Amino acid sequence: MIWHENLPDSCPPAGAFEPSGESYYRIIESETPAETDFISYRAINPDKKFSVSECQAMSISVFKDIACCKTIAKLPKFKDKPIFIGRLDLQPKDGLVANTPNPKNPHHYSWWRSNQFDINSVYMINE
Repeated sequence: MIWHENLPDSCPPAGAFEPSGESYYRIIESETPAETDFISYRAINPDKKFSVSECQAMSISVFKDIACCKTIAKLPKFKDKPIFIGRLDLQPKDGLVANTPNPKNPHHYSWWRSNQFDINSVYMINE
């Protein structure tokens, strides 16, 4: 698989799996998905120290439950910003995912995007 970003060795981790059409959700910056909505935290913040592994920092956060996106949208960094949620029905060609829960969110997944992912396949949720 050819990755959208240059991943470190042993990344994605051994526990990552191919999605098979399952729905995942992600907060999108505008009504129309853009490339900038689907890059890793490492690409956004190249010099930041993260509390997760470098491999996970190189992933894109997605959620199995749309309610998680709605909860995150209440955080201060989203205050006074319009919120858009995209549904991604990820296929094997789109990369690999792994459940990477944290104490506040058991529905968090890390997605390592392949260069085959088509942004036009994102279904925007109107709330």
